[in-house]
Amino acid sequence: MSTCQYHGWRRQGWLLMTALAFMTRLPVPAATPLDRESLSACQRWFPLIGVLIGLIAAVGYTLALQLWSQPVAVVIAMVLMVLVTGALHEDGLADTLDGLGGGWSVEQRLTIMKDSRVGSYGVVGLGLILLMRFGLLSSTNYTVILLIISQCLSRALATSLMGSMSYRRQDPQDNSRIESLTGGQSNTDRWIILLTVLLMTGFCLPPGLAIATLLALGVLGWLMRFWLMKRLGGYTGDTLGAAQQFGELLVLAISTAWLGHG
Repeated sequence: MSTCQYHGWRRQGWLLMTALAFMTRLPVPAATPLDRESLSACQRWFPLIGVLIGLIAAVGYTLALQLWSQPVAVVIAMVLMVLVTGALHEDGLADTLDGLGGGWSVEQRLTIMKDSRVGSYGVVGLGLILLMRFGLLSSTNYTVILLIISQCLSRALATSLMGSMSYRRQDPQDNSRIESLTGGQSNTDRWIILLTVLLMTGFCLPPGLAIATLLALGVLGWLMRFWLMKRLGGYTGDTLGAAQQFGELLVLAISTAWLGHG
């Protein structure tokens, strides 16, 4: 089944289900389209899927806070996000750090990233990211809203890389679902992503913080493009996971510094 046979809101609804199937382990209707055209078009909804993931974590955090201390509630929220996504982005971060940190050539880096084993760069980097995430979420009274906005904006950052770089095959027989996302972004994709980002930042963050966060994400996106083009000549699915993790940490760091503990 393809979403090409649908139009208007019905097509967008199916694309949202495709994005949900791609980005999470949550159940979706059996008829959810997973063809190349649908996978390419569903990326417009990735930031909104981030909102859903953040909401699930926020609900878990709020319920846990009724029984335990804030640090315990934060751990539960983090566990929920890993369960919902299947550690998709964390795995990508670890592979990216291993490949870009340990490879001497583009081919060697891609080979290392494809290896299912995790090396020292991946273990240390992922551990530090998780510790920073825990520390930042435990240091503020705005944990609920930050869980939601960080998941949204970090996925918008990863999606922006797909629209501005070429996909780097990890081998000639690469038929991964990530490659199906490389059909390019339409104007509709860009407008939906932009509208989602603006609405969420406007709703969740004070104006000054919203502007500072978007500017910082823009700089991070530029740095990641430069880094990936130099080291790989494009992006892979793993590097998109790394972008999401770095973007999430950046949003949390700026927001907690701006908002403080109050």
